[in-house]
Amino acid sequence: NQFISRSQGAIASVSSTNASAALAGASNSIRSNTITENLNGKTLHLCVDITTAFNSASNVGVSVEGSMDDDNYTVLATPESNIGPNVTGPRFYSVDLTKVNGIPYFTVHFNGGVGISSAAIGTAGKLTISYYTT
Repeated sequence: NQFISRSQGAIASVSSTNASAALAGASNSIRSNTITENLNGKTLHLCVDITTAFNSASNVGVSVEGSMDDDNYTVLATPESNIGPNVTGPRFYSVDLTKVNGIPYFTVHFNGGVGISSAAIGTAGKLTISYYTT
């Protein structure tokens, strides 16, 4: 996949996950694969595309997390706190990571994450997560 960056007039690569598997339980969260691309000091442009609707719920968020060991993560940013999981289609966010340094592992979390409660969104929904950096 390619994305034309209007601000720089260049083509930047867009990374994307496969469609998520159905959730095992109604209150589960979806976490992206580990991102090992260097996101330190950059702006992360993120798309969460709900391709199959989940149940309606409030306070369903999206968080960007970082880790030093790919095991213990901490929330770096929460670009969305009420995404509306029952509505299909893409949602776009820009996350400022320009003050982040030295973190080797990142992940994007939907409906949960470190210290974030997950809502009962059912098990039928699916989504993809795409991103690029500037």
